[in-house]
Amino acid sequence: MEIKKRFPEDIEWSANLQVVVNVLVAEHHTFEYVLPIISDASPLEHLDSQFSNKESFDNELVKRAGTLRIVDINEDCYPKLATLRNKTVIVLYLLLPKEVIINIVKNWKEEGREIGTFLHTQYEEDEEDIIIALKNRFKGRYGSKFLYRPHSQLNIPMSTTSTIFIHKDFSRSLTLEAVHN
Repeated sequence: MEIKKRFPEDIEWSANLQVVVNVLVAEHHTFEYVLPIISDASPLEHLDSQFSNKESFDNELVKRAGTLRIVDINEDCYPKLATLRNKTVIVLYLLLPKEVIINIVKNWKEEGREIGTFLHTQYEEDEEDIIIALKNRFKGRYGSKFLYRPHSQLNIPMSTTSTIFIHKDFSRSLTLEAVHN
């Protein structure tokens, strides 16, 4: 198959085409669009894609990916972000509402996550700082204070042995990581 456009929108997949991949970068197409050609036997370690429906997050290939980079996602898929169990999840180019982030933290706290699990995203700013909102909601404690950014880190207990470490930076980026106490 030869693809002549840089980002073709109407690829006609050959009949019965199946590819086995460990890395799939489909930043300009939805996962649902490329799914028909991906073999179930793929040892998918890294997946970059757009997601247009929440059922896609229940697909075994998505669940199996160690690193999941979400380039675009429909708002009706936001609740699925809280349930992802991938080792690394990166949500690019989107400003998530505070309530979505609160739901993610709530799910991590209630269901736990493997140590080293990592989620990185950006968030919408409003009148209440995201770190303060999370601290008040989950009774977290501030992490190390930086002179230039006093409340940029937060620790929220997940269990007796693990904590959700949350860090924000100047660019409205937020990182959650499951760490040992």
